[in-house]
Amino acid sequence: MAFISNGTTVATSGSLQNVPAPTSSQVTSAIIGLSVGAVGSFGLLAMHASPETMNPGATKGGGNLEFCTVGGNHTDTTTQGGTWRIWGHAYNSGAQQKGSFFIRIS
Repeated sequence: MAFISNGTTVATSGSLQNVPAPTSSQVTSAIIGLSVGAVGSFGLLAMHASPETMNPGATKGGGNLEFCTVGGNHTDTTTQGGTWRIWGHAYNSGAQQKGSFFIRIS
């Protein structure tokens, strides 16, 4: 089965064809339009529970993450919703805590 849009075949047998990639401007506008904590948004977060270590690519429920400063200090105790993927390293030893860069994936 083929899907045709404006006379152009855009999908056959489950594969997309002839579909242009979004422009840099479209991607930038989409990111800028995200609200804090929305799926696709980014955050500097620290783990709420200890002891724990996270490595790049790991995921964590938002209820275990809090916004933090670059040094990993909590700015408040508000946890996040959804699921987040870490893009760096983070740990919480109880005595010392380091945050990292996360993206919300769901």
